Amino acid sequence: MVWARSRETKVDCALKIVAKAAGQGATRKLKREAKILTKIGPHENVIGVQDLHELKKFTVLSLEYASGGTLWDFIHGRHKIQHLTMTEHVLMKGCRDHDD
Repeated sequence: MVWARSRETKVDCALKIVAKAAGQGATRKLKREAKILTKIGPHENVIGVQDLHELKKFTVLSLEYASGGTLWDFIHGRHKIQHLTMTEHVLMKGCRDHDD
């Protein structure tokens, strides 16, 4: 993951870059991630997809930048989620949001 700033909009973003030399599987996973995040979002708990770029040697996924650190750091830091997996937590939060 690489931090970047758009020259045009001056908005921060995170870039996931996959070399095409890594194989079609890696590129396919990145495209699948973009598709899933696009289907789920926009949602306050989901990083938004800004764009997917196909370059000659790389595939680049541009994502909304989250300044609070990684999800790993959040879970294993002072904000531990006990007795639930992250998936269960997100699903339960989504269900509560839709009950309103």
